Amino acid sequence: MDDKEQNTFNNEKSSKRWFMLGLIVLFLVVAWASSTLTSMVIKGKTYSMASPSPTAQAVAIENDNAESVAAAVSTSSISTLYSQYNPIPDIASSVSASVVGITNMVSTTKIESINPFSRGPSWGDELDEDLEKEQSSGSGIIISGDGYILTNNHVITGSDSIIVTLPGGAQVTAKVVGVDSTTDLALLKIDKTGLTAAILGDSSTVRVGELAIVVGNPLGEELSGTITVGVISAKDRKLNVENTILNLIQTDAAVNPGNSGGPLLNSNGEVIGILTAKRTYAGVSSTGETIYAEGISFAIPINDAKPIIDQLKEKGYVSRPGLGITLKVINSSTAKIYGISEGVYIASVTKSGPAELAGLKVADVITKINGTEIKTSEQVTEAISAANIGDKASLTILRSGTSITIEATIGDLGKLENGK
Repeated sequence: MDDKEQNTFNNEKSSKRWFMLGLIVLFLVVAWASSTLTSMVIKGKTYSMASPSPTAQAVAIENDNAESVAAAVSTSSISTLYSQYNPIPDIASSVSASVVGITNMVSTTKIESINPFSRGPSWGDELDEDLEKEQSSGSGIIISGDGYILTNNHVITGSDSIIVTLPGGAQVTAKVVGVDSTTDLALLKIDKTGLTAAILGDSSTVRVGELAIVVGNPLGEELSGTITVGVISAKDRKLNVENTILNLIQTDAAVNPGNSGGPLLNSNGEVIGILTAKRTYAGVSSTGETIYAEGISFAIPINDAKPIIDQLKEKGYVSRPGLGITLKVINSSTAKIYGISEGVYIASVTKSGPAELAGLKVADVITKINGTEIKTSEQVTEAISAANIGDKASLTILRSGTSITIEATIGDLGKLENGK
């Protein structure tokens, strides 16, 4: 081998060594970065994972084998970090202790004939027996260790008694502290202490796309403690719920009847919302079949619920201006079918409420409030909500085809619905 060939060989050997050395340094840097990431704190908890085996790296370096170095480093790759950390089991374990079942019970009178072959009254006698049966069920959230429970107003509406099923199956009777139908919230109290209260988070920090977890009793107590998972689909959704515009969080986590009143949780296991509504109707197909939507559910932001909870605890109701009416909008097509006027109809009037005292009646059509023309139920709600309790409101209505004006005094809707 002449000098020229010898120099070329030495240069190639030197270049190869420098290349291998650079490759080794690169993988060492990656290994250090990966090892650092494995001990990072995730959501307030530290999860440690095995760092690359020093022995394996030493052998790889000693053998001058880049493939061995890569294999050693890959044992603690970043993907392993995420595969080994799943917050949902821990959240399910801790939060389930704060979620209860709510059963709405109503009284019935059962009259039955007595079997003449059994002991008791004679043939043909009838027995009046007071019974209670389940009307509906939902979920609730323990918000204090001394027995305060938050749920939906619609879960307990019309109940004669309310049964709370605690984690573990124990059942206790609850009393209603207060309700707020406007936000669909109700506060209950049970005679228990030492309960595990849920942690109420901050719904203002919620981001679209982040993890969303639902805990509750879908379809009743048989499926109590069910966990479903999804994401936050949207924030600040404006939804018309019984003539009230609510600002809601939207999620695609599976929600079913029985989940109402239960918590919507973030990845820290904090309550960020109270489940309240699910939208399933999407329209009608060209063949006349109903189209149903899936994965569209809503929750009341916990930041909106906190001041409601405080008022219900303090005085048993939430002060709100109102007339004590519900509304139904009749559009032109419906009006044509039934031969009636289109407009905003009064669908119900609360007994002894401001509307009834003023002389408003079911089937009255509201055409103006304080001289402003009314076309939608939202306009009525906005006009009344903008007033103060005790203010006078001038309502122009159509009654049996005749236009009349009635003056009503704005009342305290919270007091009215809670019997205060």
